[in-house]
Amino acid sequence: SDVDDHSHFFTAASDPILAKYKRFTFADTIRSDKDDHGSNELWNIWRSIALQKLRLTGDTLDMLSSIENDALAELDIQRKNTQNKSLSFADTVRKEIDLLQKK
Repeated sequence: SDVDDHSHFFTAASDPILAKYKRFTFADTIRSDKDDHGSNELWNIWRSIALQKLRLTGDTLDMLSSIENDALAELDIQRKNTQNKSLSFADTVRKEIDLLQKK
């Protein structure tokens, strides 16, 4: 379907085993040459966690899973042609950055 053809899922992390996927759609196009939707900042945070061999709490892991689950649920909703609008890739990345910085 069109929804599937224009959606991609990225972790924006160095370790995809720990990181969760966030949905990117082409409606989230880059606003300038320097705009990466915060994905480099998130990648650096995940890389720091991996290099320090930090363990995230169960609560943090649950909240990260909910970000990924929300993205997958939104894709399912759009497949059913509802009018609900999901968070942009940049908003989802920012939500994950804020969560990881609280750890």
